Parts: sequence; structure tokens; C-alpha cells
Amino acid sequence: MDILNSLLPTIEHFQTAGYWMAFLFALSETIVGIGLFIPGLTAILIMGAMAAGGGFDIGGLIFFAIFGAVLGDNINYIGLWILPGYFFAQSLNTAKLWLSRTDFFFFFILLLLMLFYILKYTIIKYGQKFLIIMKSLWRSVKQAIIENRKIKAYQAKHPKLLAFLKKRLDKTTFYGRSFTLLAIAFGYALSLFGGVIENFINTDVITAIDIRVSRLLLLFRDAELIKVFLGITILGKWQVALMAVVAAISILWLIKKKNYILPFIITIAGSVFFNYFSKLFFHRPRPEIAVYIEKSYSFPSGHATIAVALYGFLAYILLREAKTWKKKVNVFFAGLLLIFLIGFSRIYLGVHYVSDILSGYLLGALWLIIGISIAEYIFSNKKTAQTQVIARKNKIAAISIFLASLFLYIFFAVSCHPPLSAPPNAQANQILK
Repeated sequence: MDILNSLLPTIEHFQTAGYWMAFLFALSETIVGIGLFIPGLTAILIMGAMAAGGGFDIGGLIFFAIFGAVLGDNINYIGLWILPGYFFAQSLNTAKLWLSRTDFFFFFILLLLMLFYILKYTIIKYGQKFLIIMKSLWRSVKQAIIENRKIKAYQAKHPKLLAFLKKRLDKTTFYGRSFTLLAIAFGYALSLFGGVIENFINTDVITAIDIRVSRLLLLFRDAELIKVFLGITILGKWQVALMAVVAAISILWLIKKKNYILPFIITIAGSVFFNYFSKLFFHRPRPEIAVYIEKSYSFPSGHATIAVALYGFLAYILLREAKTWKKKVNVFFAGLLLIFLIGFSRIYLGVHYVSDILSGYLLGALWLIIGISIAEYIFSNKKTAQTQVIARKNKIAAISIFLASLFLYIFFAVSCHPPLSAPPNAQANQILK
């Protein structure tokens, strides 16, 4: 409470701006698409708590929040129902020309991959220079803030707040900058996860989007593409995921990277456990028009959860061990692409809705952040270790495990032929009628 009381004088000087912030948070929370990435409800909740401490007038705060929510809700009916409804109806007519071929869909995927590659290449080439410039600008801004007379006077009045901020930004300890950034990331992901759940329970908007996207992708469903996405989607299947976990733990043990093992296990176990009970709690039925039948509940997606938790943590290990900027960027984008493809495969195959994938991603991200936090804490308490020599037989064993796992995955992908619920064209024709 001392920290909160120290913050209140600052807020009092910006009450008018604070009310408009409440308006913007309420507006963004109710606009579809934006509300998925901005935790407006959480921000307004915090501002309500500050109003109890005298930071805001409760009446003014309620007025601006309601005004923003009403306006955002009306924007949804102008933008969500009318315009998308018009374009969706138009797409149904033109889609009849595409049902017999997959050229358009292949072109779209190829375009996305090209944009993805261009972004990666740009970051590899110019990313470090950009970071150097930003660090230089930050140092200049930081120095200007420190030397400001009013800031110095404020620091003199609130020494506890200054000491608290210094500890949160300390680079020499885990509970400094590392923990602060991880806590912010966790809070942000948790707010988004809560927002998706709130929208799923209390509004029909997210359901409407789920149905529209499912039906739109159905128009581009093709027998050959189904085989491709079946090969991708099994990366999140429990048998393949378990194989990947066992292989990763074995390899980490052989190459003497044992500090990653406990956080890795906690990340996987926590994400699987919470996903299982979340499905039981929400008991959302699967989409009706699916390539094949899944027996478990739909919300949140288990494949999306394990994609972020499992392959995200493996990407974190490779990022931490990579020595060059190029390798780090390549690992990051490879992990991001893999996670996206697993999630998209579930929507394309019709076994999940978009909101299932988003909630699964966020649930996996929460446990990924927890696992990374544990790993960083372990490393912060370890003395700087000398480079350990890995025996030749251990290297050979690690490579053999990796190749065996890759071979087994290919075998699973080739032999994955679940019974189809209906031919793709028949399902699409049912929608078009």
C-alpha cells in the first residue's frame, strides 16, 4: 500500500488524462480484434481500485468507461455485422469458382511465407543496429529525466518509490529486471486469457467470428491440403508430444544441460493439467463440420497449448544457447512459424474454433513464462560454469535420439489417416446451399 500511495500523487496530476484512458480501455475492450490484445477490463479494474484511494472521482470514471463501452459496442455492429456480412456474402459467390482447385489458397500461403521471410531477413540485417539506436535514445531520455528539476523534487518526496523502481530494474539479480519483465509478460498474457474467457462466456461476438472463419476455411478445404495439415497437426498429438518431451530430456541430459530439465517438465505438466481441467469446466462442443471426429471438448485447444508450452520452451533453450544474432532470429521465427502452423492446422481441419486456438496459445504462454522464470532463477543462482566437455559417445547418442525422433514423427505423419467425417467438397457444398 505504501507503493500505491506513492503513486497516487502522480495520478492526481493527470486525472483528466486518466479518465480518457478509461474511455479508451473500455472502447478497445469492446471492439472485436483489438480487445483480444488489450486487457481493458484489467486496466479499468485497477483504476477502480485507485478511485477507492482517492486517485479518481468514481462518478467520472464510471461515466467515461460506460461512454467508451457503448461507443465500442456500436462500432462492432457497424463494422462486425454489416461490412463483414456483405463481404462474406460476396465471397460465397466467388468461392464457387475456387472449390475445384487450391491455387488461390496456395498463393495466399506462399504470400504469407514470403512476408514472413522478408520480416525475418530485415530483423537479421537491421535488428541489432535498431537496438543500438534505441538503447542510445533510452540512455539520453533517461539522463534527461534524472536531471529534470521536478523529477528530482518528486524523488526527494517519495524515496520508497524510487528505491522500489531501482530494484525492479536492477540487472544484477533475477528479482530485478528479469523478474519484472517476466511478471509483466505473465500479467499481460493472463489478462488476455481472462478476456478471451469473458468474451466466450458473456458475448455472442466471438462465437459469430468462430463460425464465420470455420465456414470460410471450409471453402478452401482440399484433399491434398488435408493430408499436409494432418501431418502438421500430429505435432500436437499426445503421442508425438510425449515422444518429443522424452527425447528432449534425454538429449539435455546427455549434453549436460540439466538445468533446463526441471523447468521444462513443470511447463509441460502444468499446461497439460490446466488444459485438461479447462476443457472439463467449459465443456464446449467441437465444430460440427470437421474433417474427422475428436472426442474431447474444444475449449481451449490442447494442441495450441502444447505447441506454445513444448515447442516454445525448446525454442527458448535454443535461443539461450545460440551465440549469434542470426541464429537467435532464425530460431525465434522457426518456433513462431511452427506454433502458428499447428494452431492453424486445427482450424483448417475444422476440429477447433479460432477462440479455442487463442485460448490454448495463451494458456501455453502462461506456463511457458512460468517455466522460463524458473529456469532463469536457477541460472541466476548458479556460478558461471566453465564450458563442459561432452564425450563423443554422448554426442553420438544425442544425435541418434534426435534422428530417431524425427524418423518416428515422419512415420506418424505418413501413416496418419483418420476416418473422414465427409468429403471436403460435400461439406463446402452444404455451406453454399
